[in-house]
Amino acid sequence: MSDVKTKVIEMKQSSADAKSVLKAAGAGLLSFLFGMAKLFGLITPAGAGFTGGVPFRYLLTAAAGAVLGSWISPGLMGSGYSTVLVLVLAGVRTVLQKKIQKRMKPLFLGIITFTICEFFGILYAMFQNITGLSLILLVLEGLLAGTFAYFFALAGQGISARTRQNYTSAELAGFGVSAVLALSAVSGQNILHLNLGVMACVIFIFIAISRFGLVGGSVSSILAGMALCLYSAEMLEFSGLLVIAGFLAGAFAPLGKYGFLSVFIAVSTFALFLLGAPILLTYRLIDIFLATAVFVLLPSRLLNRISPKENGALGQSAVESEPGASARLSFASAAIQDLESELREVSAKFAEIDYSNISAIYDSVANSVCRDCPRALICWQTEYSSTMDAFNPMSDTLRQQGGVQENSLPDYFRERCCRTEEFCRQVNSYFQDFIARQNAKRQLSDTRRLVFEQFHSMSELLTEVSEEFGSISGYDEGTAKRLLPLWRKLESVPDQILCPVDEEGRTRVEVYTARRVKHSPVELTEAVSEAAGREFDLPSIASAQGKVRLTFQEQTAYAIEFSAQQSCFRDNEICGDQCEYFMDGRGGAYLLLSDGMGNGKRAAVDSVMTCSVLKKLLQAGFGVDSAVRTLNSALQVRSIDESVSTIDLVRIDLYTGNAEFLKAGAASSYLLSHGELKQISCASLPIGILQGVAPERSRVKLNRGDLLVLVSDGASCNGEDWIGQELKRMASRSADEISCALCRIAREKSEEGQQDDITILTARLTD
Repeated sequence: MSDVKTKVIEMKQSSADAKSVLKAAGAGLLSFLFGMAKLFGLITPAGAGFTGGVPFRYLLTAAAGAVLGSWISPGLMGSGYSTVLVLVLAGVRTVLQKKIQKRMKPLFLGIITFTICEFFGILYAMFQNITGLSLILLVLEGLLAGTFAYFFALAGQGISARTRQNYTSAELAGFGVSAVLALSAVSGQNILHLNLGVMACVIFIFIAISRFGLVGGSVSSILAGMALCLYSAEMLEFSGLLVIAGFLAGAFAPLGKYGFLSVFIAVSTFALFLLGAPILLTYRLIDIFLATAVFVLLPSRLLNRISPKENGALGQSAVESEPGASARLSFASAAIQDLESELREVSAKFAEIDYSNISAIYDSVANSVCRDCPRALICWQTEYSSTMDAFNPMSDTLRQQGGVQENSLPDYFRERCCRTEEFCRQVNSYFQDFIARQNAKRQLSDTRRLVFEQFHSMSELLTEVSEEFGSISGYDEGTAKRLLPLWRKLESVPDQILCPVDEEGRTRVEVYTARRVKHSPVELTEAVSEAAGREFDLPSIASAQGKVRLTFQEQTAYAIEFSAQQSCFRDNEICGDQCEYFMDGRGGAYLLLSDGMGNGKRAAVDSVMTCSVLKKLLQAGFGVDSAVRTLNSALQVRSIDESVSTIDLVRIDLYTGNAEFLKAGAASSYLLSHGELKQISCASLPIGILQGVAPERSRVKLNRGDLLVLVSDGASCNGEDWIGQELKRMASRSADEISCALCRIAREKSEEGQQDDITILTARLTD
């Protein structure tokens, strides 16, 4: 019996030894990866940071991996500097460990790493006479190495803490930083223009979505975007694309693997072609498809092993039920804001460096034309000042005429230069390159602003979704269970039925289905109300990619009597204005009017797009701010022609009567309440003109019987006073009668025929 026990103990010891060897090898491989990681293509602080923060038992393999990585991919200071620094770090840690003889805290390891890196870096700078930007980068490298050591130590602490059921927020941050640096390191590896880092980032996002749903997709895409930006500023616009695609794919996680994969690929493809799909971005699309294929081939058993301890709150069910979901989304929003700020700062720093100074043309010409000229010594040493002064008037000639000819050269060159023909040819060639770089710089600036706009939109969206989750106090599972067999009987098997309860105790029924709805809204409302034991209003119905969502809200305190009338400009068959009236399923009624630039078909394209996009986004649960910002970006890149449209939007809370007005370049609106007329105006620009959009807002409390009128500028082009007067005179009429009468009067008031399309929206708050 004792022999059997001895063999079992030996087998366990052998297994433990094998695991220790594998972990040490893994630490060495990670360190090798971090040693190759170059941030912004210049500095390599991750290798030293990992050596400074790795658990002591893996220090030897970590140091060896960092040294090897630095020789494979040397940084700004060279492989020799990185090697000596890593060895010094490992030596100091060994001495300290023998003296302290206990685990050192992450903060202490970070401080030690920072101190050693900065001290060693300053000595190196003194001996090598390093100054200027290189010195600043050397100091920055030491600071980042210390910071990374702290986060690596936190990650190691979290992995080692097997007895605890939850990770601390600091340990989660350590995991996040480690993932960012690992992905950034892989991003430096290319095979036939295909980027292994991009593939790794996409697979990382897919795994996070498959295990943690919406929040997993949001957080992982942010981390992947940060990793790519750290690798190279050229990845900026693609990083923004990943953040958007990852979030939207995470939102569709309940559809399963192929559902969220389809959403991710569709969004990525659309965004890449929206950006013009240059050749490098086309390669990124191939990266995405290859990464998708790899993820699909991953065995399910491997994916199932990836699970949190007890903080599984990141999963999809937790987003629907845990109050912590709101805080997590709010934090993700703040993280995107931080990322946007950091990227803006980095972009500003790079913008300060003028890589395309026109004087560089003359340096290049001197090197190529004058290098072997017999007069080079005279021109560039004896008469250096005169030669340089002769270049100055040539700049004006280049900008005005686009090039220089022999007869337009300054007198100095015509009299002294013996190679004027070659001189002109080289100047013109380098000037064309200069112009191309300037144009590329402007295009990059425009793209950068658009990407920043998308970061801001994503941050706003996460904030709004966070507020949405925060307003949910719980879920009525009993009602959902009663509605499930009812829906199966009436329609078909739904994808999901949710019954969230808000802070006011009001229940909402959300039905998600992929089948066409067969029964009328009235029939469905009656059936749902009877099964739930409470009265509901007619549903808000939204659709996207073949999916349908019906939202039944508890009966509201108010209703809307709505009417719209339009008159086309002259003999046009199509009106350039577009209007919509719809519900959001959460007690909100929307009045929307958009006037496209001009009239007829051209204006209709912009106004229809404006109303269609806003309606779809608002019904899908987007907030007004992020919806308008997203629409503004879409109009700017929709075509090479200018796309401009106004927004006149009113949201009325049918539970409270509170109304919020949002205007962007729209005409005045009119509110008649208890016989008093109020005119609501704005001075903001239409959307689609500027990168940033700032519509004007105002709030009003509506009462039962109040009358609201929205008009396009075609109705007010001959004055506005008459609208208020007519509105008071017709106050007792129905909404339909008022809109018809106002539209007819607006046509009659045009002195020389109708000047523009006319649209009148009338809404009255009723019981």
